[in-house]
Amino acid sequence: MSELLPFLNSRYPSIKFIVEIGRQHINILDLSISLNDDNHKSNIFRKETATDTLIDGSSFSPLPHKLIALNYIHRLVYIALDQCAFNNEINTIKSLAASPF
Repeated sequence: MSELLPFLNSRYPSIKFIVEIGRQHINILDLSISLNDDNHKSNIFRKETATDTLIDGSSFSPLPHKLIALNYIHRLVYIALDQCAFNNEINTIKSLAASPF
């Protein structure tokens, strides 16, 4: 590992790679993973700066940006969440769907 990190950072100067070791909790991409008593728990991770806003379908924006709402549903279906995290994500999706553009 001591050679891999400097190599990656030298190859891609616009990206700063880091290593996190020895934690009970880690956030990676849009997933939060916690270790508790020889068990793991997954949750959806959002940065504090996340706005969770959707783009109106009639706006002059690329189609993939307009379809990002489908990503919320995809994560809900394919990430193993406990019942509380699942309900929280359902509520987030419902509030996004109900909010005006």
